[in-house]
Amino acid sequence: SKQARMGAGVSAAKGSASKVGVRAKKFGHAAKMSAIRTAMRMGLKVPEKYLVKGEVSPTVLRVTVHDGRNLPAKDDNGLSDPYLILSYADSAEVKTDIRKMSLTPQWNQEFDLPVWNESPLFKGIGEFALDVKCWDWNEGEEAHSFMGSAEVEVGHLTIDGEQDTQWHTLSDPADPTSEGEVHLTLQWITRPDNRPDSLLSVKVISGRDLPPLDPSGFSDPYVVVKFKGQTFKTRHVTRSLDPDWMELFEFEVMSTEVGAETLLVECFDKGTLYDRMMGIVPISVSDIQFGQVWQEGHSLKP
Repeated sequence: SKQARMGAGVSAAKGSASKVGVRAKKFGHAAKMSAIRTAMRMGLKVPEKYLVKGEVSPTVLRVTVHDGRNLPAKDDNGLSDPYLILSYADSAEVKTDIRKMSLTPQWNQEFDLPVWNESPLFKGIGEFALDVKCWDWNEGEEAHSFMGSAEVEVGHLTIDGEQDTQWHTLSDPADPTSEGEVHLTLQWITRPDNRPDSLLSVKVISGRDLPPLDPSGFSDPYVVVKFKGQTFKTRHVTRSLDPDWMELFEFEVMSTEVGAETLLVECFDKGTLYDRMMGIVPISVSDIQFGQVWQEGHSLKP
């Protein structure tokens, strides 16, 4: 008996692909970030074309909010519901979670605040301080209660240098006796580059001897290709058991992930009310290397 088969190929290449093909190629963002990091470490000016609105900052001020102690009681029950708001330079504010009914809250949260700087090696991180404000959350009220603030100096930090972990006193002009403190770890680091730097190319070529699922003795097949949470679909071919698709799809991936996942190919018959599964093909791409083109037919599994 005949087995339903699909033509498929897998390739890993910088700029090429084939059939149900997979490729991983480097593209612009990774090269740009590499140039930025090199310039910063050498103390050179980062090209202004990289420092445009919407561009990702080359470095970040990483702030870990550990806990607080001796915070003032703002509620009638002798406790507070504290949270922190952090900001650096003109970056957007970030907020910790609210810790209900506590004067010694445990947050253990980490935030990355963007840092724009032309020459950190010579100038340091910059003249701005980390602004920390502590508030007491009040249910049903627009105005939450101020619990104190701190301006944390960061000028001593060096890029990708050691962490600075300290307790910082929260000052409140309305309550000079306040002794609240927050426990922070600061580090100025090169921004982790977790954006896709490669492409996995998949070309769906054809199908042969597909099962007839319609009363006419034919099917209307199409293919869905899935990888790392990304999905593509071919057009459907009307009344065919031997369709030709010849469609190319590209998945954005990290180069380190190309061999860590399975490419899933699903074949469906398009129906009037609903589509029916014709079979699936899981394809391992663990052996695909950059520059390699791989092509093969695969039997559909029910």
